[in-house]
Amino acid sequence: GDGATAWNALPSRQSGTYVPLAGHRLWVPPQSMSATVGTPSSNGTGIGNRYFSWQLSPTTNHQMTCTFAAPAGWDAMNVDAYWSVYTAASGDVTVQATYAHMGAAGTDLGSAGLDSAGPVITQAAPAAANLLAVTRVLTAVPVGTGPGHIRFLRRATDGTDTYTSDLCLMGLVLGKA
Repeated sequence: GDGATAWNALPSRQSGTYVPLAGHRLWVPPQSMSATVGTPSSNGTGIGNRYFSWQLSPTTNHQMTCTFAAPAGWDAMNVDAYWSVYTAASGDVTVQATYAHMGAAGTDLGSAGLDSAGPVITQAAPAAANLLAVTRVLTAVPVGTGPGHIRFLRRATDGTDTYTSDLCLMGLVLGKA
């Protein structure tokens, strides 16, 4: 089948951690992420005074992480980051995402083979505050067995990140590839 039964039975759907979207996609809001590198600020009033976000500094690397278990029928997934800027400035931002799954019982969790790193992406930031940007950060990443985690990193100390204001991470969309 199309995985609809597994989709509707997701524990994350019941807990409200993730929000199902049309077309076998899930929305991961910023409230479902935690900082694993750095101490980014949260912006409760958010972008456009409507959308909560994590403010990732232009001077310090910040990484946000969420835990995820793929629905039945997902062999691979795409991940899109939804972000904006809080203050208008010029320059490029540099980001990277990774996905690591736990594997089956008995798996060596220290194995680098469990990680799927996305490319380092450098792109122009929106020219004005409150403009939405959507960046594909992982493409057709195998989800493996068991739960895993997605990490989104702003590489602020990378020489290619020249944007002088915060990147505001508003969430991730995970989709069946």
